[in-house]
Amino acid sequence: MIRVLLYEDNKEFREALTDALADSTSICLIKSFKNAKQVISQIKEYKPDVVLMDIEMPSISGLDALSKINMFIPNTKVLIQTQFEDNHSIFIALCRGAWGYVLKSSSFDKLEEAIIEVHQGGVFYSPIIAGKVRNSFLSSLVRK
Repeated sequence: MIRVLLYEDNKEFREALTDALADSTSICLIKSFKNAKQVISQIKEYKPDVVLMDIEMPSISGLDALSKINMFIPNTKVLIQTQFEDNHSIFIALCRGAWGYVLKSSSFDKLEEAIIEVHQGGVFYSPIIAGKVRNSFLSSLVRK
């Protein structure tokens, strides 16, 4: 079983994910939090295989938490799950070490696939995000 910590401030979405993950035969949600204020101590305590992190949360954003995680616990695999599909958020998440970027509009099957892929050392992007990463990469090549 893949051990997952969840950081999600939206109570209804957090509860829905908790329920969905409870039915998974591959994933065990070990704990969920409404913010990432204590993210470092929580990761050290619970030792997850994958951290599922929202971007926009009170107190500390998921992107700032991602920076802290990579500074203090660099081998932690963080999968961003968010509604934001703008290039800036995607770029910052990738630069700060995210292993994947999944939109909240994705099906639970896609989320489960993303968690498994990241756990196995791969990366996972929602299709629209993968397209944006590709286009950004290609446009940077053209400019050179």
